[in-house]
Amino acid sequence: MRYNFVFFNVKLDYWKYSISALNGLHNVKIIKNSIDNDNGILVGIYDLLDYIYKKTNVPTTRLFNKYRFNNTFLDNKPICFVIFGSGLDCVRSRYIDFLREHYDKCKIVLFYGDLVSKDSNKKEMLDKYRNQVDYIISYDPGDAKTYKFGYYEAFYSFDKELAHSGLKNDVFFIGKAKNRIDRIHAAFRYFSENGFACKFYVIDVPKDKQIDDNMIVYNKYLSYEEVVKEVKQSRSILDIVQDSSKGMTIRAKEAIAYDKILITDNEYMNNNPLFPENALFVFNSIEDIDLDLFNKTEKPIYPDKSKDVLNPQHFLEYIDKRLAVMGE
Repeated sequence: MRYNFVFFNVKLDYWKYSISALNGLHNVKIIKNSIDNDNGILVGIYDLLDYIYKKTNVPTTRLFNKYRFNNTFLDNKPICFVIFGSGLDCVRSRYIDFLREHYDKCKIVLFYGDLVSKDSNKKEMLDKYRNQVDYIISYDPGDAKTYKFGYYEAFYSFDKELAHSGLKNDVFFIGKAKNRIDRIHAAFRYFSENGFACKFYVIDVPKDKQIDDNMIVYNKYLSYEEVVKEVKQSRSILDIVQDSSKGMTIRAKEAIAYDKILITDNEYMNNNPLFPENALFVFNSIEDIDLDLFNKTEKPIYPDKSKDVLNPQHFLEYIDKRLAVMGE
């Protein structure tokens, strides 16, 4: 490949997990903390300055720009900096300017793993500062078309070794309530009242929106490793998407990685070639699900080619090729 790659703002457990297969590659560095340093005191100071900056708009984090990345690559290839999230903080702290000043021929790429409509920072970034980055990639084909982004369907690093204690649940759900709590509760009732074992974790639910059932756990955050254990202990994963979302979600990638049935209201998943015929139940109304068929459906086995699509090294290849085309 033409570039070395550095990943920034990989703050969520899920994203750290998703690109973990890239750890140890000679041309990749993943910045796991706010700065490229494992010293807890320095990281804490930076995080405090970042908190002050977000509250006051005083660009205190500029003081630490030189500590955010330590170049340890052994060759002189240009560097592609891949930033997860809006990228707005890197603009305001002038970190993108800093990178361009110090790393000749570097490229700045943003990856949007959520919808633009759900993030005011992304909207501001696009309105005011889009020309400061070289390329933006979205997981969502709708956003890619609307905003003229690149589109990349999915990458994921799955753990074959993480221990679990066998199947416990027929249906597993985890996610924030957002604007879908009624749909989540309807799905829970449909499956549980028909005798299926359900385990639901729903976050950001006020008390008056909760129902009294001990198989729904409200407002408890799990580490992503804990999520994977729950996935492995379940026959199927329920995916209720945000309005207008068309892209492959976290839950869809988990289904492929761990050979699970996917139950989803994302109509754009219909006929997705990555899913074997018996692995996908797509619904508009939850009652569309044929429970007899669901009950009879055995554990799907996803082909190796489906799992290989998720290999995050292909994500690097995609970026490398796109930048090459843009440079010609």
